[in-house]
Formats: sequence, structure tokens, C-alpha cells
Amino acid sequence: MPAQTAPAGPDATTGSDEDILLPRLRVTGLSAAVLAAPAPPLPEMPDPFGLRTADPEADAQMISEWMNSDLLIHTWNSAWPADRWRRYLAAQLDTGFSRPLILSYDGTTVGYLELYRASRDTISTFYDGDPWDLGLHAAVVARSVMPASGVVDGLTALVEAVFRAEPACRRVMFEPDHRNTPARLICEQVRCQRLGLHHMPTRKIALYAWPRDRDEPPPAYRPLEPPQPAERGAQPSVPTSRTREEEQA
Repeated sequence: MPAQTAPAGPDATTGSDEDILLPRLRVTGLSAAVLAAPAPPLPEMPDPFGLRTADPEADAQMISEWMNSDLLIHTWNSAWPADRWRRYLAAQLDTGFSRPLILSYDGTTVGYLELYRASRDTISTFYDGDPWDLGLHAAVVARSVMPASGVVDGLTALVEAVFRAEPACRRVMFEPDHRNTPARLICEQVRCQRLGLHHMPTRKIALYAWPRDRDEPPPAYRPLEPPQPAERGAQPSVPTSRTREEEQA
């Protein structure tokens, strides 16, 4: 979410057969306040955007096809068959850790999102967060149906909807791959706070925070490297075609 399939640490959930469905979900060493935080809400976005909870049975095949596309194979590490996606979507909903979402624009399905409880995720070990912090992953597909500003407009509308749906949430977290220049530039365009670079099991991330109160100082964090702005001259990690663009934000 993007899922990590490398061996998980002592805080991760355990499983059998070939996978650990929620390797980033921390289950030990959590405060009572973190454990008391509810499942992420279902935000209500304004038209022309639409948002619904993903259905493990109805949506797994579609999401699997997206994740097996050339770009998302590398950015999401989740090129799984539909059956595993069914189990993964169900696991998110069953634990209350994450809410898988389907994003639409003007009635057309355009992407897959995950709104997760950041305080129960591995990223909570990288910064001083709040029990009600939320995190967001996004794979936007078929951007051609949206205007040029659609991704930024949609992200802004979504974060505002999250804050409306959960008044106790202080910030929304983002953690794109450090090489994903387009996603990082979007985070910086909307004035997210940079919280440094950090190691995940299979990749290095750039951590960002979008605070409810724009005047709130960034939380303390433990960086692998000092925060650096995205390099605008770097090679994009998403295609530039207007017929089919996929981007992780």
C-alpha cells in the first residue's frame, strides 16, 4: 500500500503461505490512544469527484490489472493475481487499519486509493505523530479524463474531505518513493512539510505531512538523510502520455 513483501519486523502481522498481507501494520508497542483510534473514515468528496470503499469481490480483478501494468509494478510492488488482491482488500477492512477506496471523476473510475491509520503503520517509527494521524496512498489511472489540474485539485479536495470526516485528525501523511519526482513535486506544490528520507523494507521513501493547521510546525522526525526538495530536472517515473497515465502520490 504500496505493499511491502519483504520479511516484516517484530511489529508486523504474521501469516502463512506465500505472503504477509499487512506487513506494515504494527501490532505491538502501541499506546492505548493509538489502539483506540477507529478505522479510517469514508470521506465525501465534492463533485465531480466520487469516492467509495473498494469491494474485495467486485474490484479485485480491476485493481490487479492496474497493479500489473508496467509502471505500477515498480512503484507499488503489488503485481499480484486477483485472488491475492481480494484477500488483501478484505484484510484492510477486517483489521480497520486501512480503507481501500475507488476514486472516480465525473462518473468514470480513475484510480485506487488507501486511507490508512498512520499511527499503526511502520512510518509511525519515523516521526513523532499523533494517534489520529492518517496516511494516503494513491494510484491515479486514466488521468486523461481529468483536466490538467485534476490530480492536484483531487488531492486537495480529498485531504479537505478527510479533515471534515475526522475532526481529530491533525495531519495526513504521504510517502512516495524518493525517485518518484512527479509525486514528490505534487506534495511540494500543495505545501506539504518535508520530513526527510527513510528506509522501508523494499524502497527508500520521502516522507511528507499535510497538517490541518498550516501554521503548525513540522513534527520531529528521525531522517535517514536530511530533507531535500524534489529535483525538477530528474527523469519522471510516470509516463507523460495523455492517453493513459498512472501516478503514485
